Amino acid sequence: MWNKYGEELKFEIVEECDRSVLRELEQKYIDAATGRLMNLAKEVCELASAETHAARMRDAWKKRTPETLRAMKEKIASSLKRRYSEDSTYAHRARQALVIARAARKARPTSQAERERRAAGARRMWVRRKAKSLMI
Repeated sequence: MWNKYGEELKFEIVEECDRSVLRELEQKYIDAATGRLMNLAKEVCELASAETHAARMRDAWKKRTPETLRAMKEKIASSLKRRYSEDSTYAHRARQALVIARAARKARPTSQAERERRAAGARRMWVRRKAKSLMI
């Protein structure tokens, strides 16, 4: 939309309301604009909970094939390479973030008990993964 209309496109708050009446109010505005708006469903979609959305996303990721994932990784990598080559500030910020993360990791004291707890958790994860792969 922005590419087509540019500065002519306007966003403004029409009315503020509680979340409990959001659907009814949105439906009222859609009904009032019928015939003047294109590409708009005639009814308000359901507002999904965060848990519902998370479950949908998990299911969507499970359906992706290794080829699809590889293509996504390549697309993201090429986009980042292009961005870093065009503007050096991105690379500079990424390097700064890496330095900060490394410093924070070194500054975080870990006891022997904490390291053992993490190792046990990692072992449990690998056992579950192995069991799951054997079931398939």
